[in-house]
Amino acid sequence: MLKSVFMDQLTETSLVPKHQFGTLRVEHDDKFGERWFRYVQNKSGGALVADALTMYDGGIIGAITANAGSTLHATRASGSFVTAKVAVGDIIHVIDDGGAAGAAPEGEISYVTGVTALRVDFFPALTAAIANTDTVGFIKRWTLLAAAAKAGKRTAGIPVADIADGYSGWVQTKGIYQSADMVAAGTAVAEGDRLAAGAALLLPLATVANNASVTDDINDVVVATALQTLASDTVRRKAVVMLDLI
Repeated sequence: MLKSVFMDQLTETSLVPKHQFGTLRVEHDDKFGERWFRYVQNKSGGALVADALTMYDGGIIGAITANAGSTLHATRASGSFVTAKVAVGDIIHVIDDGGAAGAAPEGEISYVTGVTALRVDFFPALTAAIANTDTVGFIKRWTLLAAAAKAGKRTAGIPVADIADGYSGWVQTKGIYQSADMVAAGTAVAEGDRLAAGAALLLPLATVANNASVTDDINDVVVATALQTLASDTVRRKAVVMLDLI
């Protein structure tokens, strides 16, 4: 969703979300020109730090075996959906039919509307009830972790302020970012270098393990371009970059 009027500053974070997650914000100023931002939530278990690259959680939470359910809820016999960090708004995905027949609701999805330790509710309804030994997973949307090497399309952007665990805030996705965390000293960065995701930082594409330019689609790996040079012995590993994420 694209909004054009905002009452909060880009550096504000909040325990209670102020916008719908995924909201797109475009800002223009005389220093940096056009910059794009997304409203996201930190569910990493720790603080996400300004200048440090992030990625979407994105993956399916485990493969949780249900012991019963209906077309609108699923239960488990032990463990906890809450401890697994299932949250309202997550996508629930029926991974497997416990009867091994590929019967409905295998492969169907819905959206979580309520969570307790042993039960999740969802809507809209599946075409068949969740049954004993069916397995389900949960896909998180707009929730972030620190970036991992070669995050590719999961790369989310750079927080413009520290975002505490459980809080929501803005990450920059496009345009000039003035102080992005870069690869550690020992690696030079040249102006114009295409940059890929490293562990909570950016690094030149040529240094990515397994030669990403050969083994991966470059368009899936490159997330930014260096706008300045860093010598290999530069101690302060911050750089002005041009981000290019969705």
